[in-house]
Amino acid sequence: MLINTPRHIQALSNLIYEIDVICREDFKNNRIVTERDYVSNFLNYINRPFGPFLNISFAYAQTLPINLEQRLGCDGIIVFSNNNEYKIGLFEAKVVKKYWDSSVGTPRVSRFQRQINKQALINPDIAVWEMFMNKNTTGLVFDLQASTCVKFITTQSYIKSNPLW
Repeated sequence: MLINTPRHIQALSNLIYEIDVICREDFKNNRIVTERDYVSNFLNYINRPFGPFLNISFAYAQTLPINLEQRLGCDGIIVFSNNNEYKIGLFEAKVVKKYWDSSVGTPRVSRFQRQINKQALINPDIAVWEMFMNKNTTGLVFDLQASTCVKFITTQSYIKSNPLW
């Protein structure tokens, strides 16, 4: 699929949003049961948006292998190509629940903050974002139909008074 006009980009964005809506509904109904399960389903739908029987794809997407996940502080990658041009996106997924962050190491550092610190080392030409998934059980206000995504630059600039997010 050629992605070279604002109309194409908007259509693609809408399609990915609808995929996320489907995953969110499956998550709320416990057909998707973990963060990794959500990421895997979401990215598989991006790879095969019309199922395994139609060989139509508009992007390459996958869950990162554990060694890359730990090195980059990200769970998944999406690669769009247009002729010889590529757009790459990496994201870290988090399930929003009462205690979703923890501290690790010495000195104690927030696990999420460690991931953000690793993301800061990623090539700035690569889009990086945080993908917050929830079942609307926390009382917090997020996207009501799909995940809430926050650009890395916004997350990185957030000043917090607590060591945990």
